[in-house]
Amino acid sequence: MKKTASLFSVPYLLWLLLFVVAPVLMLLYQSFFDISGNFTLDNYGTFFSSWTYLRMSFNSVLYAAIITLVTLLISYPTAYLLTRLKHKQLWLMLVILPTWVNLLLKAYAFMGIFGQQGGINAFLGFFGIAPMQILFTDFSFIFVASYIEIPFMILPIFNALDDLDENIVNASKDLGANDWQTFTKIIFPLSLNGVRSGVQSVFIPSLSLFMLTRLIGGNRVITLGMAIEQHFLTTTKLGNGCDHWCCAYCYYDCNHVVNKGETSMKKFANLYLALVFVIIYLPIFYLIAFSFNSGGDMNSFAGFTLDNYQSMFSDSRLMLILVQTFFLAFLSALLATIIGTFGQFLSYESKQKQQTGSIPNTDYVSAPV
Repeated sequence: MKKTASLFSVPYLLWLLLFVVAPVLMLLYQSFFDISGNFTLDNYGTFFSSWTYLRMSFNSVLYAAIITLVTLLISYPTAYLLTRLKHKQLWLMLVILPTWVNLLLKAYAFMGIFGQQGGINAFLGFFGIAPMQILFTDFSFIFVASYIEIPFMILPIFNALDDLDENIVNASKDLGANDWQTFTKIIFPLSLNGVRSGVQSVFIPSLSLFMLTRLIGGNRVITLGMAIEQHFLTTTKLGNGCDHWCCAYCYYDCNHVVNKGETSMKKFANLYLALVFVIIYLPIFYLIAFSFNSGGDMNSFAGFTLDNYQSMFSDSRLMLILVQTFFLAFLSALLATIIGTFGQFLSYESKQKQQTGSIPNTDYVSAPV
């Protein structure tokens, strides 16, 4: 069994070494060299002595923290309510399904929704308070970034809540605890592993966003991701870009360490879930609707047409790209499943070793007298 576990751990450890550890070491190494290839500490000196870069760092951490908090506040109730539904796995799949749509497409959809002539301003026009500047603001950036990250926060929290032993929850109620006490003393503490995983999955990508800062923030939202992109693609100062990334990675490490009433609540829960699904699928439906638009933009619907689809299916180059995209997606999913299975097996084996000979912890609730 030990020999099998060691054999299964090889692909996962090899993957970590080649695609996690090696890139980090390469970036760290490159951060100590200038554009001419000479060893220097000036990259770090420039970073820590420049108020612009320090402000970018502060903004990156602040925006990432806000996005993570907003995502958590939306995702935890959603995950909790999903575990109470009849076909919970189906509903979870509907939450994850929008992640199949390209991030760039969803960003352009939100540009149309939040634009001066977009759907939100058209709705506000009925109340005489339009047009309003919604796009290129902090609100639009945080909203769209939180929208993008919501599925990645819901999934680990849902898994943690779904694994809870229902007998423990029932025992707390039998001992006289109300719903709030059961949640704060039993459910939430036992789901903290899922919360931690979700926070880690959301915080570090939010720390280095650059595409959304351009398309949704309109370069008014200044973060480290924009500086890294500029140094790698525009100024080609790889050393500066690498030292910015190293500082962003350090921020991540710091974050890593550190009856009638029931019926009313059920109606509110259903309404909340419906609102969350409307928000999740709004840009998807917007993209579908405007794919039949005869106009050339996504701000106004000029008329219904099938010409867009006809031109796409008649273009052999686009069809080839479509087939290659599906093929690469299938290979990526297959490879991720294989590597993830090996990693999960290794994690399971390590937990089994830790639990061998240990006494199970049963102190979830006090025993009744």
